[in-house]
Amino acid sequence: MSQNQIRLDELTGRALDIRWFEGVALVQAVCRQVVSGGAPGFPLAREIALTAAGTVSVGGGRSSGNPVQAAAHILASMLGDDVPVRLRLVVTQATSPGEVYPTLADFSEAIAYFERPDASQVLANLFERAASAPQRAGDAVRGGEPPVAAEPEREDERPAGPRRRSRLAALAPVAGVAIVAAIWAAGSEQGTASLAGAATAVTTALERGWAAVGAQPAAEPVEKA
Repeated sequence: MSQNQIRLDELTGRALDIRWFEGVALVQAVCRQVVSGGAPGFPLAREIALTAAGTVSVGGGRSSGNPVQAAAHILASMLGDDVPVRLRLVVTQATSPGEVYPTLADFSEAIAYFERPDASQVLANLFERAASAPQRAGDAVRGGEPPVAAEPEREDERPAGPRRRSRLAALAPVAGVAIVAAIWAAGSEQGTASLAGAATAVTTALERGWAAVGAQPAAEPVEKA
């Protein structure tokens, strides 16, 4: 591509905020060329070029789908958060499967309402800003650089597996002994521990058991002879 023109796929790949009326002017220029030429389909992004003079040239490659949807998708890719609500509605309707705009001429007529005067100057200004804009940072990754490796999961974020279940199983005997001791202390007439003291003993034993099980992996089971 020469220095006097920029392909649309290159333009949208640059770190550039395209204004909504610039997108309308560009897509409208393509629509009018396609409608007047009578060729079926809508040009691919790589077949559309913006020149320094503010004109748009179109190549022979065409999309295989609905031309109205293809045009609306290209326009949608150039719209930002400042787009008028009515224009966003038109684009949404055009990208939907319905027949709101049966032909490309109908879609062109709908977006003509949002055109600004002197479209060639609007497009020339867009070219000037795009010519000095760098490529977007994300395009380097799509160009072949390896993606950033995901951080490994922390131990406390991993789902419970066999090791964690074995730890819970190892705690069961500790809890059983603590409960038996509490019942014995509460029911014994000669025991010095009160019922409240027995409850405290149960709580302490369980807390120690949890700490021990959480800190160390469960011992391997011993096979019986």
